[in-house]
Amino acid sequence: MITTNEAYALGYFPQVIGFYFHGFEILGQVQMDPDPDLRARVDFLLKSWPSRQVEVSNQIRNMDRILSRLGIVVNGVPTNYEQYIAWVSSILKDVPCLFLVSFPNSVISKHWAYVFASKLGDFVLMIRLCALIQYLLGSKVPHLFLTNQKKHLYQMSKETWSQLKNIKENITRMNMFPHATQRAVSQSIHLIESAPLFEDSNEDPGHLAVILQKLVSDLEQLDIQKQFQF
Repeated sequence: MITTNEAYALGYFPQVIGFYFHGFEILGQVQMDPDPDLRARVDFLLKSWPSRQVEVSNQIRNMDRILSRLGIVVNGVPTNYEQYIAWVSSILKDVPCLFLVSFPNSVISKHWAYVFASKLGDFVLMIRLCALIQYLLGSKVPHLFLTNQKKHLYQMSKETWSQLKNIKENITRMNMFPHATQRAVSQSIHLIESAPLFEDSNEDPGHLAVILQKLVSDLEQLDIQKQFQF
């Protein structure tokens, strides 16, 4: 059996560490772009990208330790985009089924901690990728690939945001978490709701990049996982 805190971690971290792999894939797609300003931005980011690898590998090993206690074995630490997709897809397929089939009603809170964290992690991943693309688009030269990626991520984040609100309403209605935990969940929703992410007037790349980066920072400072210690 795992703790509620570990259930939250298992939902959240496999998603957010995807930034390392998805981001690197995006950078690779535009590394040889003819626009020198864009290439300079890509090169600047690529120089710092390897420094993220140790933290990502540690997070993956921590997730694997939690998974092993659930009887789920995912072999190897992913080192590239394709391996990461296989790794996270296995988690997203196997863990929810295990919660629903194997756990008694007395630990239904673990299931909802996982569900909420998984959607929040997915949302954070998408807005971090949007911020990355906004930075790359700072060259002001139209770029079909990056613009299409941004539109896709923007639409996906809208859908995930709607799902997050529904999950929060279910958590509140069932009153399954301690007061402090439910307050943290509500605070995270309020932070996202207060950020004018989906207003048409905020399509300016520089303005939207600032909003995205501040929201990620605010969510990280909230440190919701510490409220799932029960």
